[in-house]
Amino acid sequence: MASFQIKEQFYLDDQPLRLRSGALHYFRIHPSQWSQDLFNLRALGCNTVETYVPWNLHEPQEGRFDFAGIKDLFRFLDLAQEQGLYVILRPSPYICAEWDFGGLPAWLLAKPKLRVRSTDQQYLMAVQRYYHELLPRLQPYQIDQGGPILMMQVENEYGSYANEHAYLRQLLQLMRHEGITVPLFTADGAWDQALDSGSLIGDDVFVTGNFGADVTNNFDNLAQYFARNQRKWPLMCMEYWDGWFDQWGQSISKRPPQEVAADVATLAKRGSFNLYMFRGGTNFGFMNGCLQEQGQLRPQTTSYDYDALLDEAGNPTAKYFAVQEALAQTIPGIEQEQPRLRAARAYGEFAPDGALDLDQATQQLAQISSQYPLTMAEIGSGYGYLYYQTELINYHHPDELTLVGLADRAQVLINGETVAVQTENDPQKSITYSAATGAQIRLGILVENLGRINYGPALSAPSQVKGLVGGVQINNHYQSGWTQTAFDFTPEMLARLVFAKPTVGSKLAQPQLTHFTVALAEIDGDTYLDCSAWGKGCVSLNGFNLGRYWHQGPYQTLYIPAGLLKQQNEFVVFETEGRAVTQLILVEHPKTSTNH
Repeated sequence: MASFQIKEQFYLDDQPLRLRSGALHYFRIHPSQWSQDLFNLRALGCNTVETYVPWNLHEPQEGRFDFAGIKDLFRFLDLAQEQGLYVILRPSPYICAEWDFGGLPAWLLAKPKLRVRSTDQQYLMAVQRYYHELLPRLQPYQIDQGGPILMMQVENEYGSYANEHAYLRQLLQLMRHEGITVPLFTADGAWDQALDSGSLIGDDVFVTGNFGADVTNNFDNLAQYFARNQRKWPLMCMEYWDGWFDQWGQSISKRPPQEVAADVATLAKRGSFNLYMFRGGTNFGFMNGCLQEQGQLRPQTTSYDYDALLDEAGNPTAKYFAVQEALAQTIPGIEQEQPRLRAARAYGEFAPDGALDLDQATQQLAQISSQYPLTMAEIGSGYGYLYYQTELINYHHPDELTLVGLADRAQVLINGETVAVQTENDPQKSITYSAATGAQIRLGILVENLGRINYGPALSAPSQVKGLVGGVQINNHYQSGWTQTAFDFTPEMLARLVFAKPTVGSKLAQPQLTHFTVALAEIDGDTYLDCSAWGKGCVSLNGFNLGRYWHQGPYQTLYIPAGLLKQQNEFVVFETEGRAVTQLILVEHPKTSTNH
């Protein structure tokens, strides 16, 4: 058993220790790649790996916990220890991380008047149940129990959200009650207001700073904060932002490798650091986060490449080698190795063998009826798409339809044909519709959850509740009598679909699911799905949701780890913009808006 202490320095078994860490999110990386990534982190010259633990992934439905496959945190910890790496673990209820709702589960939104990240009893009871399931499993992984975990996080950047210290103390007590004995810490921006609001320095909870530039001044601010509070603690940057995340419709973020390398050298000279990110990975499924900027929702991309030291596929970049060289020059005798590489290949082009339009698929899935529209959290997993349907009397003249409280993006279908698209970012405006024949009009509204806000005060915004939150007005009245069908692309949903023979066309009247059977004689590398000819939607492979694509870019491909491929593969493409999906192309290299 080892002892880890935080005094004027970090001490492991009474020997001074500086932490050189890199962030790897096990939930953004296929498990078959964990070991190689951990090796490459050690090869860089690091001795520690850091990861968040996303609550919403491990408790997808209230009271149902999942730690299998890509969610197997404990296997990841075992592999880290096998590589000789220590672990910084961040199991706080909220993680930010450009992850949907900052890691908070969507089902919290169905609880009336619940206030997240506070002493609200509904919220704390949910956290307590989650911690009672998670933390006892982590006890044997602590450094004083023979495991690799050096310390754990209480809350994340809470000083940028609120300042209820009673809430932070409740989390502290819950962690200790569930057997967490290693040192605890908080992480906040390295300025006084954030540190005062988000830390528990009076309770001897270690304080760390997050920043991506101006290393000397940020470390100076942290040191001055310690001095004012009579603490002699080591300096640590818990998140050194070596890159940045990307948003749909914007340019890819880049930072010069030598700029990052110079900062890392400064960090290593003065204290300890964690590179955020070492490898970013992928926002598989519908787990991308979203920001609200100037009143506009800005969802993040499926790729979480982050311009990190390893690219989205796990291969070292120029930034990796620049930082490795900077560490070698700064720390005499540091142990480093050559990193390992991953292969990728183009597996070819494939024709579809099945298709269903939105109405056909709806008939094969469960439908829930209600007088007024239900939200995503009320009806299903809270992610993906929700299809609302009702029938209107045809008065044989134009009528006005208004979506009240839309979150986030809606396609309006009249008699099975898309007539309008509206988003939360649009000013609330009416949509004119009519039908030439028939006594009734079939109204369908497909609402997509583009991703929940993951940072800032808007974390508690009404827009976090997805769907038609306020209802639908026809002229001057609210329409009643709805059926709703969840398209959340879980394995259970996909298993219920029986595909018909596809028809070939250049323009589809409504969203469509297209099925491909892809036979591979040999699987000898990762690959990329070319989405550049499509509009918008998502793709599933063998029941696993690869994530969203969108023609506005900047990414035009979806990354596919080799570990997801089999000799016989089933792809399902859900295209919502009316573009015909006539072939599936697996290419060797990623494409972006600037290089395809």
